[in-house]
Amino acid sequence: RPAPGLVCARGSLLGSDPVSRLGSGNMDSFALRCDGTAWGWGDNSNYQLARWGETSPHPEPLQVGSSSAWMSVDGGNYHGIGLHDDGTVWAWGGNYYGAAGVGRADNEVPAPIPGRFAGADAGILFSLMLDPDGSLWGLGLAINGQLATAGNPVQYYNELQIDGTWACVSAGAYNA
Repeated sequence: RPAPGLVCARGSLLGSDPVSRLGSGNMDSFALRCDGTAWGWGDNSNYQLARWGETSPHPEPLQVGSSSAWMSVDGGNYHGIGLHDDGTVWAWGGNYYGAAGVGRADNEVPAPIPGRFAGADAGILFSLMLDPDGSLWGLGLAINGQLATAGNPVQYYNELQIDGTWACVSAGAYNA
């Protein structure tokens, strides 16, 4: 039996280019090609597709930044988040409540979130990042307890550590 690894499939989404992962946001979608490039399409009203100076929707896939080092990519409500092969997490788009981890401004292009991580995922108005040591960190609005804050509606513009040791990370709409 072969060891687990990157699985690539060919399809019509990006022509004949093989795709290894898919991700989705509220009104946008993302694909990670086997060559390490990330692609997005759909709503771009808050720069969710990382297109500087553009806010129109795109029905065709557009490359997210110029990097070919993406390991994962996902969309939130108004933002996108991705993990590079060097462990850096990058976010772009609407930074409502700090979900994109860049202070209080929106990001038209991918910008790094401080730290080194093994995983990242986006939910509606929040993001999660997993450290290689199993520590879990969150950003954004914690209105339904998705950042393990006992349901207190608080916004976190800096990373909040979530108690416990974790093996993987996955964000839903309003849950983790």
